Amino acid sequence: MDSLYQTLSDGNRRWEMTTSPRRSVARKERLNLDLGVQVSQMGTTGNLDNGYYDPSRYEYYAGTAYPYWKIRESIGVGLSLALGTQRDTDSHKFRFGGNATAEATFGIYDPWVLKVNGGGIFNQRLGSGAFRWYGAGMSLTIETNVHYFEEQEQSFNARTHHRRCRIHRIAPRRNPPRAGARRHGSG
Repeated sequence: MDSLYQTLSDGNRRWEMTTSPRRSVARKERLNLDLGVQVSQMGTTGNLDNGYYDPSRYEYYAGTAYPYWKIRESIGVGLSLALGTQRDTDSHKFRFGGNATAEATFGIYDPWVLKVNGGGIFNQRLGSGAFRWYGAGMSLTIETNVHYFEEQEQSFNARTHHRRCRIHRIAPRRNPPRAGARRHGSG
C-alpha cells in the first residue's frame, strides 16, 4: 500500500492511497505470470482551477496482469497491464481506464543489455485528454572488465583520501595543547 499527503503551494491539500496486491499464478519454462488488482483513490480539499487535476475525489479499480515471456536464454519480453473503471466527482458513472507498458530485453546474460520499451495511459479523468500518455524508450548498458572497475574504485578511494587529507591541512588546527605547554595570555 502506498499513501501520500501533500500541502501544495496554493494552499490546496491532496491525499492519495493505492494498493496493488498480486499473486504468482504461473512459473513455467517460457512464461511467468502474476495477476492482481489495483485500487486507487485520491482527493483534494478544493478545486482551485490552477492548472492541475484536483477533484474532491477520484476512484480507480482495475485488474492487473504481469506476463513475462522468455523468448530465448538472453531475450525476454515483459508486460504490465491494468484495465478497469474510474470516476471522479464530476462524473457519477464509472468509465474505462487503464495503462499498459511493454519492455523487451536483449542480452540478459551478455556483457551488454539492450532494453526497448513503450507504454501508454488511457485514463478518462478529463475531457481534454490531459491524462492520456504515450511513450517509448531505449537503453543500452555495456559491462566492461570487472577488474577495471575494481582498480578505478581503489584509485578513486585513494584520491578521495588524499583530498580529505589536503582539506584537513587547510582547515585550522584545533589540537589540544601538549602537556606542560603554556597557553597564550596565561600566567
